[in-house]
Amino acid sequence: KIRAEMRSIIKRFGFFQLQKNVWVYPYKDAQICIDYLRLLYSRRGNGIILVVADAFEGDVQARDYFGLV
Repeated sequence: KIRAEMRSIIKRFGFFQLQKNVWVYPYKDAQICIDYLRLLYSRRGNGIILVVADAFEGDVQARDYFGLV
């Protein structure tokens, strides 16, 4: 149930689902979403990892999703 709630919040923020538990967001305010999730789910929030990257292999779908192609 918690995973479904978290997934719903992530989708509302506009993240792109790259893999089952990997989501992509190209804008700097991603930290706001991550902080919000950690606050809501403080007991499980330590399982949320934010990775900042300029690019990744096979990022064409994500760039297209955000109109960044």
